[in-house]
Amino acid sequence: MLPKNKRVSKEDFPGILKKSKSFSSENLTLRVLKNTNNKEETRFSFVVSRKVSKTAPKRNLLKRRARFAVSRLGGGVKEGFLCVFFVKKGAIGIPYSEMEKEILYLLKKANVVS
Repeated sequence: MLPKNKRVSKEDFPGILKKSKSFSSENLTLRVLKNTNNKEETRFSFVVSRKVSKTAPKRNLLKRRARFAVSRLGGGVKEGFLCVFFVKKGAIGIPYSEMEKEILYLLKKANVVS
């Protein structure tokens, strides 16, 4: 689980969905918004729709894998971004290593990771 100070709040979601830039890969979509307060840490959120999997344990597994991949990035993440990952249907069958590569690819593409 990500600490509370590294999670996107519910109040920030509408603004992120309206004003953010979108980056996609085969199994994930990343929406990134530059935070108005640049001193804040970069915050993350992960969304897995019921369309991806009807069962909660599978959705939770995907979210846990994604959170762990982001937490392993450590100090390489730039400050001042709000990032929301949307998991696509094809992500159910992929191994963790592939998900980690896609997350890193998207974050580099969005210039969130140096």
